[in-house]
Amino acid sequence: MSRILHVTLLSAAAFLAAASVHAESPVKVYLLVGQSNMQGKGAIEGEGTNTLLHMVGNDPKKEFQSLVNSDGEWVEREDVWIHYDLHPFGGLRHGLLKPGYGSSGGQIGPELGFGHVIGDASEGQILLIKAAWGGKSLAHNFLPPSIGKYPHPLQPDDPGYFYHQTLRLADEVTKNIETFFPDYKGQGMEIAGIGWHQGWNDQYGENDDVNYERNLEAFIKDIRSVEHGLGIPNLPFVIATSGMIEKETPIKEGQLAMGDAGKYPQFAGNVAVVDTDKPYGPDKMEFKYYMEGEPKKVGYHWNNHVNSYFNIGRAMAAEMLNLDEPKLPSHLVAHGKDEGVRLNWQLGSEKPKSIEILRNGKKLDVTHAPTQTEYIDAAALPGANSYELVLNLPSGKQTLNSACDTSVTELNAYRSLDGVMLSWEAEGKYEGFRISRDGEVIADGIAGDVRSLEAASKPRPRARSLTPLNQPPAR
Repeated sequence: MSRILHVTLLSAAAFLAAASVHAESPVKVYLLVGQSNMQGKGAIEGEGTNTLLHMVGNDPKKEFQSLVNSDGEWVEREDVWIHYDLHPFGGLRHGLLKPGYGSSGGQIGPELGFGHVIGDASEGQILLIKAAWGGKSLAHNFLPPSIGKYPHPLQPDDPGYFYHQTLRLADEVTKNIETFFPDYKGQGMEIAGIGWHQGWNDQYGENDDVNYERNLEAFIKDIRSVEHGLGIPNLPFVIATSGMIEKETPIKEGQLAMGDAGKYPQFAGNVAVVDTDKPYGPDKMEFKYYMEGEPKKVGYHWNNHVNSYFNIGRAMAAEMLNLDEPKLPSHLVAHGKDEGVRLNWQLGSEKPKSIEILRNGKKLDVTHAPTQTEYIDAAALPGANSYELVLNLPSGKQTLNSACDTSVTELNAYRSLDGVMLSWEAEGKYEGFRISRDGEVIADGIAGDVRSLEAASKPRPRARSLTPLNQPPAR
């Protein structure tokens, strides 16, 4: 295989299109993070009393009838999307929320109860992103960077690998939301909260249980931070304790401590804890269910009982809805799309009176509602562009910054039966491409959305170059 990259930009007219103003509220995104109990081991069907089928069929209070339609089929919620990628261990599932997004397609986790409560309480679209992998500890697999101070993890066994996988999933899904959910209408996205249900594996490492409180405090701070995380200060964070651990343990004590405003005043109003060792709320919702003929022991997967997982999700959602929204705007992200550079940001409770967008230090002439949180810069030429979002808030101006490079990043050439197969990677808006071999144009007018081409071969290997047909103005 040969890899040669030569990029020359040629002239093409560019235009600036004002973004349309969307009346719809941004998609609210919730990350559901943890190990196997956040994955979910509650059986959907079967003969036991621990299944979803049994729960819905034995429902004297009529609490769960919204899960099925008049034909007795499981309901899919159009207002709640879900994405669950088990990479690097398994496949991808995404679509409308329904039973089947647990550890397997035949199981549920907390996502089902969580999504129904959040969906019922919200006017706009909801997106749940599950970042959950079985058998993972906070002390190693989810280790926050400020504690570990480790190099960037590359393999699943590296410290902090699944902390960074959580960030990767949030980034990948939100940047490519219309790929996973074609009904996305450009209304913007807001990462609205994180749910955490994890703790079992920290019983077994040396001092991992003793350090759990320190590690969880650092995880919350890091995942919110600009340096190590999402860049959303005071992002709402809800913890469901590890009540399936029967004994008293520093793990549960550490989880409960996060909700102690006296000990952690910085978490008051933005972190909540569901104590799964106790009934919850005015209705005394239970979390511990036991199997018929079995002693009263929960087991590390909540006895695979659907009621446990469903109620944990419901309680976490109820606590999430009571937490304070971050006050200030945050999380400006710029990334290349076929139509240009897409900018996304999220607002806080203090709403701007007006906004300005600058590209490479120059103000863009755009018409933009102050409550809008997405803009497509259709005039951005391929290459590096830096952006500033200036928000005129009642309390003063705030500036958010981001950058995006939509240059062609690599050109690969592979020998084929009829010649050479060329492929390249590029994000952003391109008028087209031109292929040259040793300075001689061999293919021209290639459409801007094409990323591969088979070129006829000559008797001996030749160098090939790719030219995008866009040219920035002289500077």
